[in-house]
Amino acid sequence: MGLIACKNEVEEQTVDIVDEIATPQLHLDQANNLAALPLHCIETEYPNKMGHVTAAPEDQKRPTDQHPVFYGCFDWHSAVHGYWSVVTLIKQFPKLEAREELLAKIKRNLTTENIAVEIAYLNTENNKTFERTYGWAWLLKLQQELDTWEDPQGQELAQILKPLSDIVIERYTDYLPKLNYAIRVGEHSNTAFDGICLGLCHTCW
Repeated sequence: MGLIACKNEVEEQTVDIVDEIATPQLHLDQANNLAALPLHCIETEYPNKMGHVTAAPEDQKRPTDQHPVFYGCFDWHSAVHGYWSVVTLIKQFPKLEAREELLAKIKRNLTTENIAVEIAYLNTENNKTFERTYGWAWLLKLQQELDTWEDPQGQELAQILKPLSDIVIERYTDYLPKLNYAIRVGEHSNTAFDGICLGLCHTCW
């Protein structure tokens, strides 16, 4: 029920209440179609957009050497959310057709040794801001999915990824207080992505 004022007269008017729109439900056949995308790309090295700063000739390396975990799907952040989609689909759909193949790909690449290389890259002097903030947000979303996966494999993978996520969290806590205002350009540096981490990825902190 609402009131509308017009020419000093108050008129009573009925306002229809619109029902909330139901959240779309993903079905197994749709999940299988979605899973085909990361199944193809997370181990596809080329084409590749590296997007990093080189300081010397030896910095020019293959994607698999520079980022032995997240080298597929064209660029780093796409590789990360490719992993996120895989973990999310596996968790939601135990009967996913490519479940075992996807798990094998993740476990083959997401290893302690490979994460150490990813960390070493982020610690190079010229690449400490690499993938800020979009890639950072997706990494913490991946960490959240692994942390909340009630499966021994998921918990093992979560522990392997955690040292890299810890660095991103540290970079966030150093970066955000320096901002005088929010960055709202329509690009990957948009700090709205920080809200994804701070608002949704509380399990990572």
